[in-house]
Amino acid sequence: MFDPDKQKRDEVDLINFLNLFKTLNVNLLLLELIDEILKYAKYLKEFMACYKKVKKGEQIDIDALCSTFIAKKKPPKLKDLGSFMIPIEIRDQYFNKALCDLGVSINLIPLSIYQKFTLEN
Repeated sequence: MFDPDKQKRDEVDLINFLNLFKTLNVNLLLLELIDEILKYAKYLKEFMACYKKVKKGEQIDIDALCSTFIAKKKPPKLKDLGSFMIPIEIRDQYFNKALCDLGVSINLIPLSIYQKFTLEN
């Protein structure tokens, strides 16, 4: 679910982090800085993944991670495909549409298939 408040907080955190990062002093060890501000570690990781020295006016290709980070948009959700059917043969009986076993521990068999076999309790 989309939470505009969280996105706004994340944007503020990112701005604060970038402002703090701009004031980084050479005398301060980077590891100590990251240790003190662990909540900014994810922004640093994303920033460093996208960072590359670019000459002024140079065009660069942006990968999916950086593109999503810059555009701040989420990929579209896909609908659930539901269960799928596969053909199966049991003994000499052929069933064109049988449910695929996904490993769940619920064992069901359609009544029409049950009636084709002479099963006893």
